Amino acid sequence: MSPLRYSAAVGILVVATIVGVMGANEPAPPACSTVYDELQPCIPYFTGRGDPAKDCCSGVKALQPYSKAKSNRVAICQCLKSMVNLVPGVDLSAASKLPKKCNVNVKLPKLSLDIDCSKA
Repeated sequence: MSPLRYSAAVGILVVATIVGVMGANEPAPPACSTVYDELQPCIPYFTGRGDPAKDCCSGVKALQPYSKAKSNRVAICQCLKSMVNLVPGVDLSAASKLPKKCNVNVKLPKLSLDIDCSKA
């Protein structure tokens, strides 16, 4: 292989590695089914029937890594908004308080029916 081709191949490999490492730190946006599965134990809390259960807080902790990237926060926000249509009586303001109640640092805006999730 000529020195020029070798340099080009090494350069491409370095760029691919950097892009791969940068992307590896942020999981892909979660599917709504994942969000629903993790937060299903929170439905009693979301509907005003007590404090969050231990299983509920475990679900919040499982979703915490997704909250770092904006695209993931947008996806989670959209899933939570759609949950209102699936589960009667869901209080989105309770959902906004859930991370604090579970002592989990999640970057989500205060949720409401008219929130623009693209600004999450």
